[in-house]
Amino acid sequence: MIRYFMVWMSAGVMIPVALCAQDTAHSRQWRAENGLHPGAFITNSQTAPSYTLEDRMRQHKVNGASIAVIDEGRIVWAKGYGVADAGLPGQRVDTMTLFQCASIGKVITSLAVLHLVREGKIGLDEPVNDKLTSWKIPENDKTAIKKVTLRTLLSHTAGLGDEYGFEGYAPHAVLPGLQQMLNSEPPANTTQRLVIKTIPGTVEKYSGGGFLIIQQLVEDISGASFSSFADSVIFQPLSMRRTTYAYYPDEMGSPVARGHDEKGKTDKKRKYHVYPEMAAAGPWTTAADLARLVLAMQREYQGLSRVVADSALMREMFTPQINTTGLGIHLKGSAGVAAFWHSGNNAGYTGLLFGLLSGKGAVVLTNSDDGASFAMEGIRSIADAYDWPVMQTRYIKETTDKLYEAFTGRYAKGSTQAAIGKNSAGLFLNPGSDKEFTLYQEQDGSFLIKEKPDHLRMVFDQTGDGETLLHVFQDCGRVMVTLSKIKQ
Repeated sequence: MIRYFMVWMSAGVMIPVALCAQDTAHSRQWRAENGLHPGAFITNSQTAPSYTLEDRMRQHKVNGASIAVIDEGRIVWAKGYGVADAGLPGQRVDTMTLFQCASIGKVITSLAVLHLVREGKIGLDEPVNDKLTSWKIPENDKTAIKKVTLRTLLSHTAGLGDEYGFEGYAPHAVLPGLQQMLNSEPPANTTQRLVIKTIPGTVEKYSGGGFLIIQQLVEDISGASFSSFADSVIFQPLSMRRTTYAYYPDEMGSPVARGHDEKGKTDKKRKYHVYPEMAAAGPWTTAADLARLVLAMQREYQGLSRVVADSALMREMFTPQINTTGLGIHLKGSAGVAAFWHSGNNAGYTGLLFGLLSGKGAVVLTNSDDGASFAMEGIRSIADAYDWPVMQTRYIKETTDKLYEAFTGRYAKGSTQAAIGKNSAGLFLNPGSDKEFTLYQEQDGSFLIKEKPDHLRMVFDQTGDGETLLHVFQDCGRVMVTLSKIKQ
């Protein structure tokens, strides 16, 4: 069987490329590099142009990128694109070029502290103040009700209200120590003290400060610096030889990608910012090294390895705590967990890490302050080429035909209610609020909304006795409910 993949080349000419039913590794890579779409949705009625990675890098003003792809439980390719420094056009990015991965480093930190859990040094649900010796979380009326635990710190549910984000420091500036950062004392540039503002375990609120607490916890329990501990239990065992917490790797002879602003321009005063907040934002690395980390997580989840943690802890890591946050990782899927991911954004750098439970995945790192859209398009193109269950481009049907009117009406089960309406744009969902969400029908007949394409799926079902049902699958299986249409 021959099928055709339509590609728009840069000149705007669509070329049909014949692909064998059994794709070769080369053809999949070619499709990933040449099948980028600006959006996640394509309707049947439009011919959607595809672009090359280089096309979209130019469009998004991304000077350099590093990409690694995992398929069938191994890294199938890794490659650098563009330049490491806009001012040095001959300095090309390759697979050895280091990028700041920013908050993707929280995944490394999570695995490091889970190693201590595996060794019995701390429990996931044990109060962390019992193990912290150099610094303590200030107790208050919220912690009197429930203590802060490692589980709540990893899942951003500890009740911290800092929402850090770190600005970084100028190269060779006087850098704060860990406790100065924890206490927001000079020369730390953080301004909010780490205070528990909600009862731990009840509200998810992103907290970079929580990972500074984990950094202190690792050091107090292990007796080693955070960087040396991560090196000994993660980087060395996983052969992540190009990953480091060193502040200035270029001064030690390593090729680094220079940071650029959202317009692709460099800061003449500095090549990059420095991040002493190691556990939250500190690593320099490559896409290939982070792919090795993803592989280790997948293998340990499957019980094939026990280098860092073990399968039981990885199942905990990939279990939604509140919403779709696991332990130090974000999760994707509607009826269940299908993938895990984390993004990162430091000054001058953005990146995305994705892994599937089934042994697929990818990492995209950029040296741009505004590379998130490009990274997402790259991940989506890889998902298309390698048949991921999430993140693929959605080919959708219009729902303006009269046949869809049978689905309109109010639905309920107990106190849960929703309404399906229809207007000139097609079907829409009103979940009992003031906002309406347009419904898009996929090729398999299910419906989704563009706001949560991989977290919410709806299926209409008409029974033999004339009843209309609405099956809702949401947030990695945390919500699975069937609503019945209310008869008028």
